[in-house]
Amino acid sequence: MKKLITFIASILSILSCGVNAGNVLPPNYPAFADSCNAGVFLTEEDFVHGVLSYKVNLNEKGNKVNIVFPADLSFKVEIATPDTTYKFTPGSIYGYADCGKVYRYFRGGKELNAQRDFYKVEEIGAGLILYSSELVSGNETFYSTSLTAPIHRLTLQNLQKDYGDRPEFIAAAKQLKKKPDGLSTRDREGFAVMKLRRF
Repeated sequence: MKKLITFIASILSILSCGVNAGNVLPPNYPAFADSCNAGVFLTEEDFVHGVLSYKVNLNEKGNKVNIVFPADLSFKVEIATPDTTYKFTPGSIYGYADCGKVYRYFRGGKELNAQRDFYKVEEIGAGLILYSSELVSGNETFYSTSLTAPIHRLTLQNLQKDYGDRPEFIAAAKQLKKKPDGLSTRDREGFAVMKLRRF
């Protein structure tokens, strides 16, 4: 009973902290300065600092960004203007931005914790970044411990590997997993697991 009261008190203190859930990237992140822009992040450093290359304004006629997704899953990003099309193969860029949404390319891992895909950045917190799969993994939620760390499926087993030194967080995640949407539970403020990370 004492553990349950302590757990509830911890959750209430988290909820009263005014967690800034829902923010995808910091407000000063340049890729969001004008949500009409699209472009690619050529390197990991560009991605971390929000530096777009081949930037186009999507409000201008003829400018667009496309993901080419052929049957062989060798998807490419194309940035098009009325007179030029730039094509980027998987792995040649770190990610791309499209109308205020940011995507990170991940080559996948041996353990199939995350397949090769462009992952949409959903939320960023201190030491926990949440993603959705843009092309191949349906409604699954994924995470990484930083903007440059490997991406994993959001499972209790994976969280225990990465955050095993945070027993309060793991205990709260176990409780959250019991909800109908499990670790992917969302409310109007964003993903519930982001609030738990405050432990």
